[in-house]
Amino acid sequence: MRKVLHIALVALFSTLTLGAYAQETVLWEENWQSSAEKTLVNEVQNPNAVYTINTEGGAAPKFTKLYYKTGSTENLELLLPKKGNKETWTATINDLKGKSGDLTLTFAYNKDGLEITSSTAGVTITEVSKTGAKINVPEGTANLVLTFKNTITFNGRIDDIKLVAGAAEEVYPEVANIAALKALGVGAKAILTLTDAHVNFANGKDVFIEDATGAINFYDCGLTYTAGQKLNGTIKVKEYKLYYKLPEVTVIADNNLVATEGEVTPNEVSIESVSEAMACKLVKVSGKVTTAEEEYQDKNGETKKRTNYFLEDGDQNTVQFYRKWEKLEGTDISTLVAGDNATVTGIVVFRKNVPVVAVTAFEKNGTNSISDISAEYDNNAPVYNIAGQRVEKAVKGIYIRNGKKYVLK
Repeated sequence: MRKVLHIALVALFSTLTLGAYAQETVLWEENWQSSAEKTLVNEVQNPNAVYTINTEGGAAPKFTKLYYKTGSTENLELLLPKKGNKETWTATINDLKGKSGDLTLTFAYNKDGLEITSSTAGVTITEVSKTGAKINVPEGTANLVLTFKNTITFNGRIDDIKLVAGAAEEVYPEVANIAALKALGVGAKAILTLTDAHVNFANGKDVFIEDATGAINFYDCGLTYTAGQKLNGTIKVKEYKLYYKLPEVTVIADNNLVATEGEVTPNEVSIESVSEAMACKLVKVSGKVTTAEEEYQDKNGETKKRTNYFLEDGDQNTVQFYRKWEKLEGTDISTLVAGDNATVTGIVVFRKNVPVVAVTAFEKNGTNSISDISAEYDNNAPVYNIAGQRVEKAVKGIYIRNGKKYVLK
């Protein structure tokens, strides 16, 4: 009975996360699921729209195709080619059903730099983001032409498109912790409550946060938290996804989290116990270093070699560790050689769908990878955390002062 109730509740929350709208008229929607992988978008059939691919000089289109989402063999999304490939996508919505004024366009786009324009007379498009745009249509407009252009040097992908007229107020379920958010499934939207959560690690676009139920990466969300901070409050999650197997929140709003100073201690674990269940957690693992050479293709198609690093225990269990954040001081594992005894601290992430440790620090044969000195806080010198953010009051942890890294004990 309990299992049935759990399944029913998850199904209810999953339904809510799709978004509940009041008094809306759907004018166009597209999720690509009626098509096949590697289909050009101008060959996709939609009852409410016609799709075309615009090329330079009348060249035959070849880039704007459907592909499976990363880590999936079921869900398709449309690739919008990087600007150098000189292709754009146009959707002509056949019938606006007499609607005009403000329309709401929603979608999921995985990059910045999306440009949306219209050749329809009098139409204005504003507030373009990775999740949608506002479109104003003059009264009497029969159809609408929208052109989507990727303006950056990386391919983008777009999915879950919906154009509506009328009120579009989405309903977000409330979830009490990270585990409850994950239970809603990929694509979930929710108001997430964090209680005594802490920041495991923060660097660049990555902010790994853990509460008592699990951990997750808030990726490219504009958060400025630093390692060790404690978080309490709510935050609106507008997109939850898996990057390969790594759980991520990629779009947020209404951040009401309160951060207080604290510290984070890595989980000391055995090599054998590093698993998918530890994704986004900060771990500390020790063993003997082994290495393996691997050939790979770079972006230019050239064959190159790289060294992969592993820790091995006495039972020949191994776990790979690597330098994910190449500019992060104290993580240059190229100083290690096979046979070294090492202790690696880092975040559990995935490479080729296998859990590995992304290094944040390491010790070789008992020697720390950074200067390990006792230091008192110097009020006369600016202090920065390892993410490069200035710290007004340092507590225990790793900091940078006068261009050098030190440990405050």
